[in-house]
Formats: sequence, structure tokens, C-alpha cells
Amino acid sequence: MSTDGSAEFELIAQNLNNASRQVMPRARQAMKKALDDISAGAKNRVAVDTGATKNSISTQTQGNRDYARGEVGPTTSYAGFLERGTSRMRAQPYLRPATDAALPGYEQALGQITGDLL
Repeated sequence: MSTDGSAEFELIAQNLNNASRQVMPRARQAMKKALDDISAGAKNRVAVDTGATKNSISTQTQGNRDYARGEVGPTTSYAGFLERGTSRMRAQPYLRPATDAALPGYEQALGQITGDLL
């Protein structure tokens, strides 16, 4: 053991570098699962007349080694009106409740990643 602590700092730096390489793949996987859960939940909750909005709900992900980004939602022009309602139609939320249901699992997965690496 060195007296200046450089060996300890080098070991800590190496451990942090190894941990950072493990974080993004696991975080991306957790995000993808959360998006899939939101999509499935929204499809189960959305009001169905023709099925167009239900069939338009999809997920998209982007990312690389350093970041991850994802979106889930419908593409029909009136999907927001279903979610929030209008002056002539009551709200029929489907996306927010699906997100609220999936969020605790996502937060738990991210916490598990952090706990495993620390």
C-alpha cells in the first residue's frame, strides 16, 4: 500500500469506470421495459371505437453508449382529446394512468442498478 493513497484512488477510478460501462445497458433495458409496460397499459385502457388510436400506440427508443431516450404514445390526431377531453367530451385518460402504473417498477429497476453497482 502506498503512503500517498494513489493506488487506492486508481482502484476507485477503475471501479467507477467499470461501473459506468455496466450502467447504460441496464438502464436502457429498464427503460425499454417501462416503455413496453406503458404501451401495453395504454392499449388496455384506451377507449375503442374504431381501434385506430389503440393500434397507433407504439414505442421508440434512441441511444448510444452514453445516453438513452424513449417515447411511447399514439399517432392519431385526436388521441390527445381522448386523454384530456374537450368542452363536448369528457376525458378518458389512458396514457397517464398507464405511465403512473409503470413508473414504480421503472424506479425500482433503476434503484436496483444503482444498488448493485455501489
